[in-house]
Amino acid sequence: MDPKRPAIELIATVAQRNSGEDGLYMHPTSDADIERYAELAKENDALIILDVQLGRDTIMNYVKSLEKYLKLPYVHLAMF
Repeated sequence: MDPKRPAIELIATVAQRNSGEDGLYMHPTSDADIERYAELAKENDALIILDVQLGRDTIMNYVKSLEKYLKLPYVHLAMF
């Protein structure tokens, strides 16, 4: 990996103060927005880092929802 390769960090879910309808205390970024930024990264030979703030969801549940993006070689995952 080139240490000078640009990267985009996209908040894929934001932890919330309120539980929301699903009770998971998080708000996801739309697939359309993730796809737009993933395409931007690909076009510019950059990485995209999907930053996940889990709230009360499980790691595996949310990783499964991002699976189609995580299969791309330029997409990475950060979890907080």
